[in-house]
Amino acid sequence: MRRTGFVLTAAAVLALAACGGGGGTKILSPEQSKQAVADAAQKTLAANLHVDISVTLRAASGQGAAVYAATGDLTPSLGRIDVDQRNVGGDLHHEVVARQGGHLVLYESPANIDLPKGKTWLKLDLTRYGEKRYGANTVFLAGADQDPFAALQLVTAAVTNVTDLGLQWLPDDTLNTHYRARVDVVAVAREKGVKGAKLTALSSDVGDRTQTIDVWVSKQGRIARVKVLKTLRDASTGAKLSQSSIADFNHFGERVNVSLPPARLVADYFSLVG
Repeated sequence: MRRTGFVLTAAAVLALAACGGGGGTKILSPEQSKQAVADAAQKTLAANLHVDISVTLRAASGQGAAVYAATGDLTPSLGRIDVDQRNVGGDLHHEVVARQGGHLVLYESPANIDLPKGKTWLKLDLTRYGEKRYGANTVFLAGADQDPFAALQLVTAAVTNVTDLGLQWLPDDTLNTHYRARVDVVAVAREKGVKGAKLTALSSDVGDRTQTIDVWVSKQGRIARVKVLKTLRDASTGAKLSQSSIADFNHFGERVNVSLPPARLVADYFSLVG
């Protein structure tokens, strides 16, 4: 049963009492908040259960908005995450993101470069791309739609401040602790070893260097939701585009089948551009 106005269900009252609600909730310091997010990320990964990750991505410009819907499967014991994302706004853009063997890999169709005859998918190793372009592993720049745990690296970076916003209900009627970080991604990149001309290139590529990342932690101490709000620069026009992505962690223990594109239809980015 949902809440109406200021009336709380009995379960809600008990939950608030258990968490110190009703004005007695303890607000954590910035460092404690950051540690709470880091602990929740580790606990989620240590759960050793399949986790259904449902994702919504909204990329807005002055001409309107494109909406994408995705579903994914997190398999902590195998170090994997697979997210299948499709545009639900009319075109046929389709992406599958996989974190396997320590690398974050993007498959997309149609590609933004010409593919060999018979190939309909482009495979781009984002980890390798970052190492080649920026001289460091920069997959932490991925949003919640690609790998929410990459976004959490930004939240828990030494240069990031995290604020405890207290208890908040999510749409599934669960009560969670809400944390917010305002992240300078260029400062994080510098912290992680990007420097000189490569840092300048990264700063140019990311558009607005500041991202807002919200994290909700469940009463079980696991990640419940990650939301990333950032501004990108269109490579062809130079226009700035705002992008919001939300990843909800649902149904621990349930496997979601995400299939990678058939190898016969895939062309590798680095084989094409060198």
